[in-house]
Amino acid sequence: MGEIRTQNKEIFLDPNFSLPKKRRPCVAGFLTILVIGLGHVYNGEFSQGIMYYIGSLGISLLTAFLMLILPYPANFLVFFSLGFIYFFYVFLKGWKEAKNKGDHYHLKSYNKLYVYAALVFFSWYIINPLFSHVIKGNIVHAYRVVATSMAPTIFDGDHILVDELVYKFSCPRRGDVVVFKYPKNETQYFIKRVIGLPRETILIHQKECYINGKKLHEDYVVHRSYHGFDYPELDNFGPFKVPDNCFFVMGDNRDWSMDSRSFGPVQKDKIIGKAFMIYWSGSIDQQIFWDRVGSTIESFSYNPSDVSR
Repeated sequence: MGEIRTQNKEIFLDPNFSLPKKRRPCVAGFLTILVIGLGHVYNGEFSQGIMYYIGSLGISLLTAFLMLILPYPANFLVFFSLGFIYFFYVFLKGWKEAKNKGDHYHLKSYNKLYVYAALVFFSWYIINPLFSHVIKGNIVHAYRVVATSMAPTIFDGDHILVDELVYKFSCPRRGDVVVFKYPKNETQYFIKRVIGLPRETILIHQKECYINGKKLHEDYVVHRSYHGFDYPELDNFGPFKVPDNCFFVMGDNRDWSMDSRSFGPVQKDKIIGKAFMIYWSGSIDQQIFWDRVGSTIESFSYNPSDVSR
C-alpha cells in the first residue's frame, strides 16, 4: 500500500508587511486642498509633504513683503499668481504620484485617518493662525476704517493695508498716515496723520497749524462738520511741546476729528504701522468706489518750503 506523507511548512510573516492598497488621485487632491502637502503624506512621501507645507508658508511670507514694495496692481497680481501657481503645482504632483503608485502602494505607519485629521487640526488651528499673527503683527495687516476723521484721504468704509514693518527700523515722519493704539483705550485702533515730531511746539490758531512758530502748508486738510455739529474748541490749541519719543497726530478733516488736540500725543511704541494703500472702498449702503480701489494713501515728505513764517 502506498504511503502518503505530508510535510509541515512554517510560514513566517514580516510584522511590517501589508497588502497593497490603491492610492486614489482624487483623495490625494482633496487632502492637498485641505492642507498643502497632505496629499503627499497620503502617497507615502511624508518628508516631501512637510517640505511642501513649509514652502507654502514661505510663499505667504514672500508675498507679504511684495505687497509692501510693489505698486498696485502688480502687488496683487503677484500675490494671487504666486499662491495659485504653487498650489496648482503641488496639487498636480500629488495627483500624479497617486496615479503612478496605483495598486502597488504598501501602507505606511502614518497612513491612518486619525493622522490626517491630526495634521489638518495642527495646520488649521495652530500653525496657520500663529504664522498669520506673525505676518499681521510684523509685516502687513488689513484694516477697515469706520470713521470720517481722515476724509477725504480715507473714507468711512475704506479697507486699507498697513505696513507694520517700517517703524521697526525707522521713525514716523511728518505727513505719514499711521494706525496706533488709542491712548485712552488700547483695545481700539485709530488712524491719523503725523503732524508734530518729538520736541516740536504745536500751535493751532484759527484752524491754521504752526510748527515752532512757522505755518505748515497742508493741502490735504478740510474743515467739514457733520449733522450741524461744530466744535470751535478744535480751531485753537496750544502752544504745546511734543514730548520725547511722542508724536502729535491729527485727522485730515480737522472739524470732525478726535486727535492729539483732545487725547494728547501718541508714544512711538503705540504706533502700529503706516497706512499705504486702499485695497477696497465701499460705503455702508453697499456703494463701491471703484476709482479708489488700489489707490495709495499719500504721505507727505515736507521740505523747508512747506513751512513759512
